[in-house]
Amino acid sequence: MKKMNRKGFTIVELVIVIAVIAILAGVLIPTFSGITSRAQESARIQETRNAMMEYLAEQDDGTIKKNTKFYYFEKDIAAGEMDAYVFNYADGELTATSKDATTVTVGYTAANGDTPEAYTIKVGEAEAVSAVLATGNDNILIVVPAAE
Repeated sequence: MKKMNRKGFTIVELVIVIAVIAILAGVLIPTFSGITSRAQESARIQETRNAMMEYLAEQDDGTIKKNTKFYYFEKDIAAGEMDAYVFNYADGELTATSKDATTVTVGYTAANGDTPEAYTIKVGEAEAVSAVLATGNDNILIVVPAAE
Protein backbone atom coordinates (compact mmCIF):
# COMPACT_ATOMS: atom_id res chain seq x y z
CA MET A 1 0.00 0.00 0.00
CA LYS A 2 1.13 3.45 -0.85
CA LYS A 3 1.32 5.93 2.02
CA MET A 4 -0.48 9.29 1.27
CA ASN A 5 1.49 12.38 2.06
CA ARG A 6 -1.28 14.75 3.17
CA LYS A 7 -0.42 18.46 3.41
CA GLY A 8 -2.86 21.21 4.43
CA PHE A 9 -6.64 21.16 4.79
CA THR A 10 -9.33 20.06 2.38
CA ILE A 11 -11.71 22.63 0.90
CA VAL A 12 -14.58 21.19 2.96
CA GLU A 13 -12.69 21.73 6.22
CA LEU A 14 -11.89 25.33 5.26
CA VAL A 15 -15.53 26.05 4.33
CA ILE A 16 -16.73 24.65 7.67
CA VAL A 17 -14.29 26.84 9.64
CA ILE A 18 -15.34 29.95 7.67
CA ALA A 19 -19.02 29.14 8.28
CA VAL A 20 -18.46 28.78 12.04
CA ILE A 21 -16.60 32.11 12.15
CA ALA A 22 -19.41 33.80 10.20
CA ILE A 23 -22.06 32.43 12.60
CA LEU A 24 -20.10 33.62 15.64
CA ALA A 25 -19.62 37.08 14.10
CA GLY A 26 -23.34 37.26 13.30
CA VAL A 27 -24.20 36.57 16.93
CA LEU A 28 -21.53 38.74 18.59
CA ILE A 29 -21.57 41.94 16.49
CA PRO A 30 -25.13 43.00 17.49
CA THR A 31 -24.27 42.26 21.12
CA PHE A 32 -21.22 44.54 21.04
CA SER A 33 -23.10 47.38 19.32
CA GLY A 34 -25.67 47.28 22.14
CA ILE A 35 -22.89 47.45 24.70
CA THR A 36 -21.40 50.62 23.19
CA SER A 37 -24.75 52.42 23.07
CA ARG A 38 -25.42 51.51 26.72
CA ALA A 39 -21.94 52.74 27.65
CA GLN A 40 -22.58 56.09 25.91
CA GLU A 41 -25.93 56.40 27.69
CA SER A 42 -24.27 55.66 31.02
CA ALA A 43 -21.59 58.29 30.36
CA ARG A 44 -24.26 60.92 29.57
CA ILE A 45 -26.12 60.12 32.79
CA GLN A 46 -22.92 60.25 34.86
CA GLU A 47 -21.81 63.60 33.39
CA THR A 48 -25.27 65.04 33.99
CA ARG A 49 -25.32 63.66 37.53
CA ASN A 50 -21.95 65.32 38.20
CA ALA A 51 -23.29 68.63 36.85
CA MET A 52 -26.38 68.21 39.05
CA MET A 53 -24.21 67.69 42.15
CA GLU A 54 -22.13 70.78 41.34
CA TYR A 55 -25.31 72.80 40.79
CA LEU A 56 -26.71 71.50 44.09
CA ALA A 57 -23.55 72.58 45.92
CA GLU A 58 -23.93 76.10 44.52
CA GLN A 59 -27.50 76.52 45.81
CA ASP A 60 -27.93 78.62 48.95
CA ASP A 61 -30.66 76.40 50.38
CA GLY A 62 -28.98 73.14 49.29
CA THR A 63 -31.92 71.98 47.19
CA ILE A 64 -32.86 71.68 43.55
CA LYS A 65 -36.38 72.63 42.47
CA LYS A 66 -38.63 69.78 41.37
CA ASN A 67 -38.81 69.36 37.57
CA THR A 68 -35.49 71.09 36.93
CA LYS A 69 -34.31 69.94 33.51
CA PHE A 70 -30.73 69.19 32.48
CA TYR A 71 -29.97 69.30 28.74
CA TYR A 72 -26.90 67.29 27.73
CA PHE A 73 -25.32 68.15 24.36
CA GLU A 74 -22.76 65.84 22.76
CA LYS A 75 -20.97 68.72 21.05
CA ASP A 76 -20.17 72.29 22.02
CA ILE A 77 -23.23 74.42 22.59
CA ALA A 78 -23.93 76.85 19.76
CA ALA A 79 -26.86 79.00 18.75
CA GLY A 80 -29.45 77.25 16.59
CA GLU A 81 -30.97 73.79 16.47
CA MET A 82 -29.09 71.09 18.36
CA ASP A 83 -29.77 67.59 19.58
CA ALA A 84 -29.90 67.26 23.36
CA TYR A 85 -30.56 64.47 25.82
CA VAL A 86 -33.04 65.72 28.42
CA PHE A 87 -32.90 64.65 32.08
CA ASN A 88 -35.53 65.61 34.64
CA TYR A 89 -34.86 66.06 38.35
CA ALA A 90 -37.75 65.19 40.68
CA ASP A 91 -37.98 63.66 44.14
CA GLY A 92 -34.21 63.31 44.46
CA GLU A 93 -33.89 61.32 41.21
CA LEU A 94 -32.39 62.25 37.86
CA THR A 95 -34.16 60.42 35.04
CA ALA A 96 -33.90 60.54 31.26
CA THR A 97 -37.08 61.76 29.60
CA SER A 98 -36.24 59.65 26.52
CA LYS A 99 -33.46 57.39 25.28
CA ASP A 100 -33.35 59.43 22.07
CA ALA A 101 -32.06 62.94 21.57
CA THR A 102 -34.55 65.79 21.37
CA THR A 103 -34.05 68.65 18.93
CA VAL A 104 -34.00 71.98 20.76
CA THR A 105 -33.30 75.53 19.66
CA VAL A 106 -30.56 77.19 21.68
CA GLY A 107 -30.11 80.92 21.84
CA TYR A 108 -27.69 83.07 23.79
CA THR A 109 -26.65 86.65 24.27
CA ALA A 110 -23.03 87.71 24.49
CA ALA A 111 -22.28 91.12 25.96
CA ASN A 112 -18.49 91.15 25.52
CA GLY A 113 -17.02 89.27 22.61
CA ASP A 114 -18.19 85.74 21.88
CA THR A 115 -18.55 84.55 25.47
CA PRO A 116 -22.23 83.71 26.06
CA GLU A 117 -23.78 85.25 29.16
CA ALA A 118 -27.40 84.16 29.03
CA TYR A 119 -28.89 81.10 27.33
CA THR A 120 -32.41 80.20 26.21
CA ILE A 121 -33.82 76.84 25.18
CA LYS A 122 -36.91 76.27 23.07
CA VAL A 123 -38.37 72.79 22.62
CA GLY A 124 -40.70 72.49 19.65
CA GLU A 125 -43.36 75.19 19.62
CA ALA A 126 -43.08 75.91 23.36
CA GLU A 127 -41.95 79.30 24.60
CA ALA A 128 -38.21 79.78 25.05
CA VAL A 129 -37.04 79.47 28.66
CA SER A 130 -33.92 80.76 30.40
CA ALA A 131 -31.10 78.31 31.00
CA VAL A 132 -27.80 78.41 32.84
CA LEU A 133 -24.57 76.71 31.86
CA ALA A 134 -23.51 73.97 34.26
CA THR A 135 -20.38 74.84 36.21
CA GLY A 136 -17.33 73.03 34.92
CA ASN A 137 -19.17 71.50 31.95
CA ASP A 138 -19.61 73.23 28.60
CA ASN A 139 -22.09 70.65 27.31
CA ILE A 140 -24.91 70.87 29.87
CA LEU A 141 -27.57 73.56 30.22
CA ILE A 142 -29.88 73.67 33.24
CA VAL A 143 -33.47 74.96 33.12
CA VAL A 144 -34.97 75.76 36.52
CA PRO A 145 -38.78 75.97 36.58
CA ALA A 146 -40.36 79.30 37.48
CA ALA A 147 -41.53 79.76 41.06
CA GLU A 148 -44.97 78.31 41.64
